[in-house]
Amino acid sequence: MSLSEMVNLPTAEQFADLLAVNKAIANGIFDIAKLERPYQLPTLNSFAALQGIIRLGLAKNYLQERISDSTGTVTQNGTIFACSGGTRWNQFLLEVIGIDREIVTDAQGNELTTVDAAGNTIPAHSVTLAFRNSIGDYQFDRSAVSNWEASDLRCWLNSNDDKGIPTHQKFTYTGDTAFTVTAAPATIVKVEVNGVIIPQYSGWTYSNGTLNLIATPTEGATVVAFYYQDGSKYANQNPGLLAENGLDEELQAVLAYRKSRTSGRDIIDRVFLLSEAEVGSLGMDTLLDDEEYGNCYPAFYSPNQATNAANTNRIRTDANGTAKSWCLRSAYSDTYAWCVNTSGVLYGGGASDSNGVVPACVIA
Repeated sequence: MSLSEMVNLPTAEQFADLLAVNKAIANGIFDIAKLERPYQLPTLNSFAALQGIIRLGLAKNYLQERISDSTGTVTQNGTIFACSGGTRWNQFLLEVIGIDREIVTDAQGNELTTVDAAGNTIPAHSVTLAFRNSIGDYQFDRSAVSNWEASDLRCWLNSNDDKGIPTHQKFTYTGDTAFTVTAAPATIVKVEVNGVIIPQYSGWTYSNGTLNLIATPTEGATVVAFYYQDGSKYANQNPGLLAENGLDEELQAVLAYRKSRTSGRDIIDRVFLLSEAEVGSLGMDTLLDDEEYGNCYPAFYSPNQATNAANTNRIRTDANGTAKSWCLRSAYSDTYAWCVNTSGVLYGGGASDSNGVVPACVIA
C-alpha cells in the first residue's frame, strides 16, 4: 500500500481537480461548508453541483457518455440521472449522451466560452442529456408543416405556460366540433372562428369540460381560438414541459441554450429533439445538407449499418417498457418529419401524426 493510500491523500488527478474546485469555491460555485474536509471532492447530489463540475471542465472525471462501437453494440452506458416529472409524469430518467459536444449560448444567442489551462478561449463546457423514455405521444405540428423552428412541438417543449402553448394559440379543425377544455365554464368568455368572434349559445356552448361549436366547420380550413377571462388564449390542454408540475425546476435552473443548424438557420433551444444525423444517419437526408454543427452522438454510432436498417440503439420505450415510434426535429419533406420506428429504423412520418417524444437538453 502506498503512503498516499495509507493516509487517504488524493491522487495526482484528484489533486488537480481539487485545485479547480477550490477556485470554484472562491468564486462561489461551491459552498466550502458542504465539504467535510479540505481534500474532499464535491458529491454530485444536485444539478447545481453537476453544473459546477461541468463548468470546471471536470465532467469526464465524474460522468460517462453512452457509447456504441462500429457494430452498434453499446460498449459503455451513459450516466443516468433521475429527476422529478411533476404530477404529470412523476419521474424522468436522463442519460448522458455527450460531454463537451455542443455550442451553447445565452438567451440572446451569444455563444458562451471559457478559458482552458493554457489561456486559450474555448467553447463553454457542457453535458448533453437525453430522456431515456418517450414522454408521450404528440403531433410535430397540427398544421402538418415540418418546420422545427415554427412547430407546435418545439414550442410546447420550451414552454412554461400552464394554460398551453403561448405562441401557437389556435386549433385547426380536423373533423370534430368538440374541443376538450380544462377551464370552468365561467372563465371562457369569447370564441373566435377564422378571426371572427362568434356568439355564445347560438355559435358555441360549453358543457362538462367540452367546448362545442354549433356550426359545422370546414375541415382543414377553420381555425378556432377561445379566450380565458384574463384575456389569454387557450391553446392546448397539456401545459408546457417547463410549466409547473412539469420538468424538475432544479434541472430547469441549470439548462443552457443549445445552438443547432436546422432548415438552414441557427436555432437555440433549452429543450430539443435530436436530428436524423445525430442519431446515426448516413446521408439519408432528402431535404437539407446543413442540418448539423456536430456529428452523430456516440450513443447511436454504427457506421457499418445502413440508415434504414434496424438499430437497437435508437429504440425507445414508454414508461411501461413498450417500444414507441418517436419523432426527430429534421424535416423529411415539407409535410413529413424524420422519425424512428419501434425497430430503430428511420422513416418519414407525417408532421401532423402523433408519435413518441424523446427530448434532450444541455447543462452548461
